[in-house]
Amino acid sequence: GQPELAQEQLKRSHEMLDDLATRSEDVRQERALAFLHQGHAELLRNKDAAIHAYSQSHALYQEMGHSWEAAIALARQGQAHQAAVHRDEAIALLNEALDLLQKAGDRRNMAMVMEEIADYYLDGADLEKALEMSKASLQLRRQIGDRLGMASSLVMLGNVHNWLAQPSLAEPALDEALAIYKHLGHQEGECRVYIMATVTYTYLGRLERKEATAKRGLALARELGHPEGTANFLRTLGNLAMTRGDFAAAY
Repeated sequence: GQPELAQEQLKRSHEMLDDLATRSEDVRQERALAFLHQGHAELLRNKDAAIHAYSQSHALYQEMGHSWEAAIALARQGQAHQAAVHRDEAIALLNEALDLLQKAGDRRNMAMVMEEIADYYLDGADLEKALEMSKASLQLRRQIGDRLGMASSLVMLGNVHNWLAQPSLAEPALDEALAIYKHLGHQEGECRVYIMATVTYTYLGRLERKEATAKRGLALARELGHPEGTANFLRTLGNLAMTRGDFAAAY
């Protein structure tokens, strides 16, 4: 939540590693980890810088023969390309990372990458592939008992079903995700479900349920200090008010 502070700390870390390297110390592992964290810190403000940092991390891990860490860095690089709308690079890296993680037997991170691939296909309107990958991600997370990951996959699955105009299938997925997030006390995830659920209730024509959900989401978004979520729920409630002809409430 404090990217400037993180960057300053990472800068000091690199300076310390530079000093150790001048004394013939092998600092590649520490450097690779620093580049990985640098990618995380840059992702929201400078996607190209994040891609570069993840690429450097991947190269160092690969040079050391650390295949699992290299696969993670590769997956993060693919996610950054996806965020930067570099679609060809993103899917190539994500598929390569998925293959490496499968060979390493890392099912938890395989499921994470599968969800990223589902999001890639959803963004490209390849809905059947998005559905296939979101189901695969959910299945894997159920197998390993990753409840937080399950909730994330369920939200993705619900979103895909919404896009396929299958709200009756989206609703149970989102209900299950909401129950998990509430049980875990994960308010960020809960807010995410409310956003998706308002779309589902629109398709189902259940406007009272949509309004109640938007009100819960608005209260939570305000509590969390999320301006985008707050604006989303306010817009939903305003549109509902106009549907009722209550223009004073809408504006």
